[in-house]
Amino acid sequence: MNTNGWPEWGTQDLPPPGVLHDALIEGKGCRVNGHKLSPDAHGVWITNPYGIDCGLWQELTMERIEEFLIDMAQNKDYGPVP
Repeated sequence: MNTNGWPEWGTQDLPPPGVLHDALIEGKGCRVNGHKLSPDAHGVWITNPYGIDCGLWQELTMERIEEFLIDMAQNKDYGPVP
């Protein structure tokens, strides 16, 4: 992480925010740090590594993607975990 709390995108196993945004806009599902992002007609569903749907982005914004990637850089899990 740099001094403002943002991950160094090139040094972690994370996609750059713009690349992830473009893939989701194109309707491509993605996996990031075990979490599955699945776009459909309702938005982008987030499924945690344990198979539990734990979020829906009805509006896809760069801010949401950046916040998600920061959480993933910090190894946060979304939703309930065993």
